Amino acid sequence: MDLTITTKRVEELTRDECREMFSFAKNLMAEEWERFMDHVSIQEIVYIFRTTKEKELVAFSFWRVKNTPNSRTKVIYQGKLRIAKEYRRRSLHVIAQVMYFFRKQFRDPFSSFYLMSIATLFNFVSMKKSISKYWILTGLNRHSIKDQEILSPVYSTLNSAIADGGHEVDAESGAINVHIVINPSTFDEFPASFYQTKDAQEYIEMNPKYRLGFDLAYCFPFSFMNVIWMCWRIISQNLNFR
Repeated sequence: MDLTITTKRVEELTRDECREMFSFAKNLMAEEWERFMDHVSIQEIVYIFRTTKEKELVAFSFWRVKNTPNSRTKVIYQGKLRIAKEYRRRSLHVIAQVMYFFRKQFRDPFSSFYLMSIATLFNFVSMKKSISKYWILTGLNRHSIKDQEILSPVYSTLNSAIADGGHEVDAESGAINVHIVINPSTFDEFPASFYQTKDAQEYIEMNPKYRLGFDLAYCFPFSFMNVIWMCWRIISQNLNFR
């Protein structure tokens, strides 16, 4: 692999490392330093991706795990994720997902883990290609009774994440205002046909304010099939890259 992956606990990050990630991030999405650091401070782990030769930063992904009212249900929360344009087809965020999941599952083998993310359009479309089972979280009462029983612990974590991040929920759509607007140039990097795909249209119809700093939350279980799908996605994407 032409990339190196460094795993660091958040408390081990130096100010220079944080500054480097912030400079990298703000070129992709408009953001203030204070808000960036507020988000970093509540995470546990960051995976930092660099080119092997030049040591150039090309991606980072923050993670933490949260307990729920059900002692055997744990929610892995995907924090800030930024990937350079030329590396977006490498499934780097999926690599980070799988690494963090196994890190936690080995330490807590009797718990069930779910991933939860407050996701941009691009993150959502990528997720759809890697996962066989998921839920979009726009309000617990919008799910079936059966799914409400499964998702109730996840929603408690989502509500906590919204409060921690200083976000607000749009009452009509259930979309979340994260106060970070994607640079228009980033949208321009994708062809018009991308926005007409079935997966993109699913997201846009549920979140028409997706260009204004509003995201959708989703979650999925780390089931056997989902993990297999993720691993296959990582392998196929990186073999195609080569």
